[in-house]
Amino acid sequence: MYYLWQMFLSLNTETKIAVIGAIHTLMLGGFGCVLNKGTKKCQEALEKAENRAELRIKENALSMKLASANMSLSIATAMAVRDGNTNGRMHGALVEAESATKAYQDFVDEIVAQQISK
Repeated sequence: MYYLWQMFLSLNTETKIAVIGAIHTLMLGGFGCVLNKGTKKCQEALEKAENRAELRIKENALSMKLASANMSLSIATAMAVRDGNTNGRMHGALVEAESATKAYQDFVDEIVAQQISK
């Protein structure tokens, strides 16, 4: 415990404020629902939090796929500019970029449809 306190004291002011805010949120929201797990309101709040977490995981995976496709396309473009002609990598990079963009757009469309249907 002493070590944690010393570590907290060594943080800058903005980080201390963020840590205190996080602890406050956990104490008011998280612990309350854990202790009152049987109440309908807490169950709904926990389910919503789990759903949001699942959406964030899926969105992060799609974002990483987009970033990877962007990097492949950038490398292929740089090689084509350097060599003065398109190469075999350009076609694969374009296909990857189109696939990643479509997957992300499908995800966004799915979220919009869920929000409209509520």
